[in-house]
Amino acid sequence: MRKFFIVVALAVVSTQASAQAPHFVKPTGNLLQDIRASNETPPPTATPDLVSKIQQVALADLKAASADAKATGDLVSAPCYDAWITLIEAQEKAKGDALPDPAIITHFQRNRDLVNALRPGSPLKTACAPLAEELKQDVMTLLSKVAGGLLTVPAMLAPFGL
Repeated sequence: MRKFFIVVALAVVSTQASAQAPHFVKPTGNLLQDIRASNETPPPTATPDLVSKIQQVALADLKAASADAKATGDLVSAPCYDAWITLIEAQEKAKGDALPDPAIITHFQRNRDLVNALRPGSPLKTACAPLAEELKQDVMTLLSKVAGGLLTVPAMLAPFGL
């Protein structure tokens, strides 16, 4: 679950700026020609659609997690996984076979879809709210035990015989 949230966080903060490799020109000995050649803009390289790549990996993982949650009767996480699956499948369906080149607006819209899906009241936010609240409570409980001195390193290592 933690890996999934890291992947989602990367997708949200990722930008679709095209990073180009440095442009090196082999010197010919002619100073003017070398300067012109080094100042020429190299042809643009295709940027991978980071969100699509993350979604391809996450979709299979989400489907497996959803099946597991349903099989074990986890009524808190299953709706959240299903909401993510619905969002990713809708984006994949809308994308079609080929993206236009350079697809700047398309990438912007795909990122906007993700941001809109995380807004209050959205189906994804509503489906994942119980899971997020449960995780928040677990973290708060752990932090309160650590802060209160109830959970120390020796106490955490004791069950492992250390």
